[in-house]
Amino acid sequence: MKTVCAAAAICFFLLQILDERVVTEQRWPSVITRTIVISPDLSLVPYLEKTYDELRLDSARVRMVRIEVFPDADGRWNDNCKCRSDVSYEAWSRLYGGLGNRIPVSGELLILNGNAAVRTRDKHGAITSKVLGGGADPFSFRAEGRVVDVLNIVARRLSPLERHTGSGSGLREYLGFYVLSREGVDESLARSVTSSLYAATGVEDVEVYLRTDPWFITDEDFPIVPTYISVASPPTESQYQSAPEWRCTASRDAISCHSKPKAGGMRRF
Repeated sequence: MKTVCAAAAICFFLLQILDERVVTEQRWPSVITRTIVISPDLSLVPYLEKTYDELRLDSARVRMVRIEVFPDADGRWNDNCKCRSDVSYEAWSRLYGGLGNRIPVSGELLILNGNAAVRTRDKHGAITSKVLGGGADPFSFRAEGRVVDVLNIVARRLSPLERHTGSGSGLREYLGFYVLSREGVDESLARSVTSSLYAATGVEDVEVYLRTDPWFITDEDFPIVPTYISVASPPTESQYQSAPEWRCTASRDAISCHSKPKAGGMRRF
């Protein structure tokens, strides 16, 4: 009987390995992020809820947990990635045309400031979201009296050269947040959002990208098409370039911000 039980346990363990594969992971003192590819036979929301239950202990020790999951069997989970640097509108347009309606099915879990939620995108493009644990939705919050939505999060370690500081040594933790505000964008809002996310995450370098539309077309770290929000047709190049955009960087308790004038380029404050 013990032999049968042991064999069953080994089989179950092997099935777990086959059913999920961690593609990327960052585990820092205050942040855990993972990208996981799972079997398409697994249901997204139950999988993310189970992951939330498993990470509750970890989330009590860290400030932010972000898990993104792709049910995939044919290696197409990364189709919505630009996967290139120096993306021009023209280059993005070719990527967008090539993507068509093949935006991968995916789900995301975010635990931030003790609040947790999951959101998913199905094969038909339908977006669903669910708050967990009885708290607030960490993907959406108020700043300066306006509602802002976190569309995408990037986590990695950067060198001084990559941080454009040219000073210091070693790699530093970096989080990039792509944020949507439908109620206008200005310096005051950009600073408020950046200050909130910098304080909430406890990471050394935080950068916030803020627009009034969900199209961060020339940013290499943003997907070709916004994943967890329903969108209409993308803006034309002139519409994209003329839309207001702010970018703020928080490091060593100091915040610097740039706006994008209509004529192009960024203006520092």
